[in-house]
Amino acid sequence: MNLVPSSKFTIGLLTLSLLSGCGEIIIGTGCILGSASDALSPSKKLNLPNAQEGTSYQQKIMIQTDSGFGIEEVANNLPAGLTAELLGQDKNGNWSAYTPAYITPSRELNVWLQVSGTPEKHGRYAIKLSNTSRPSMCGSSVSYYKVQLNVEKAEPVK
Repeated sequence: MNLVPSSKFTIGLLTLSLLSGCGEIIIGTGCILGSASDALSPSKKLNLPNAQEGTSYQQKIMIQTDSGFGIEEVANNLPAGLTAELLGQDKNGNWSAYTPAYITPSRELNVWLQVSGTPEKHGRYAIKLSNTSRPSMCGSSVSYYKVQLNVEKAEPVK
């Protein structure tokens, strides 16, 4: 005996619940479960190539390749001498300063994080970014990125 409901049965049940006024319960439950899974999902971790104390450094790392609603820098603890900047690259390869309002479904950008400068102190550093999804009937969700950079101690001059 097959106890799994057919897709016609499922669609019929959903339609009936929407028409009877119980749709909000089903939609609300889906939104709550979706939000809970977002909250429980771990942040995405990315690593930049190592830098060396006192040596010029410039690296880019791709953060996202879709039309996310808005990536923002939440915090960074980079050492003196290094800066972080978000950049956008369109499908034609053109670079621009990244601003979340610039992304629309017709103009998708690859979002990159560029770290550049000359680090003055060795250690392990992190840049935290947040990405808000496009709003839906359940609201928006936020995912987080943690980009790590290891600055190695300068080699002593012999």
